[in-house]
Amino acid sequence: MIDGLLLLTKNDIPFISAELSIHQPTLKEIGLIGEDAFFTGVQFLTIDKSSLQDLSPEDAKKINNFDIIMQLIKDSAPEAKFNKTCAESLLALMFPEYQVRFLPRMIAFVRDGQNCIINEKNFDEFQSIVKKMFCLDELGGGPQKQNYDPLNAQAARIVNKIMQGREKLAQQKAQQNGGQKITILSRYISILAVGEQKDINALLQYSVYQLFDEFNRYSLKEQSDFYLQAKMAGAKDLQEVDNWMKDIHSSS
Repeated sequence: MIDGLLLLTKNDIPFISAELSIHQPTLKEIGLIGEDAFFTGVQFLTIDKSSLQDLSPEDAKKINNFDIIMQLIKDSAPEAKFNKTCAESLLALMFPEYQVRFLPRMIAFVRDGQNCIINEKNFDEFQSIVKKMFCLDELGGGPQKQNYDPLNAQAARIVNKIMQGREKLAQQKAQQNGGQKITILSRYISILAVGEQKDINALLQYSVYQLFDEFNRYSLKEQSDFYLQAKMAGAKDLQEVDNWMKDIHSSS
């Protein structure tokens, strides 16, 4: 469990099992790769077999989340290559002092002869950190292709099924969004800059966690102020609003 103050202070996050520290990239740093690439990379790295509707319980027992990542990384389809590139870019932001290399059974981080790895033993811990760091609960790759044989025929069949399902989902989202780009972070930054009369350049130094924390608190405060103003003006049958000072990070 990651301490909330650690996230709020934008300190690096210890990833003990991999002997690494995870840098919380600023919004300005994320801007170097863009929101589309950022969210694509986050979704790719946090893929969870339990959320895949096309995966049967029998198939789910035969493969883990890291197996899925390793299979998707080796896929040569244009969409898969784009996902891998986005994941690489995101990892470069999170581990700026390391070279990131996708190997057949691990993701390696190399610096001055030192090698640290993410594999199936610590991948769940890594996913947990990423989800918390980038507030996924609040939001409804190496340069060379590796010669990688599938774990087994069953695993390859399962991943093919997953990839087919992901392609259908991507097509549906593209139709729903009309090709619009993701602008969640930039919209939140803009709202806070105007609403709180802050320098937008100061907000760009925030981490994703800090941005969501302040935006959620600001939204609660705005709702509370509007409620009090309406009540003082004599409005009736108003729906109660939450205390704007409540714990916004409680798991409950």
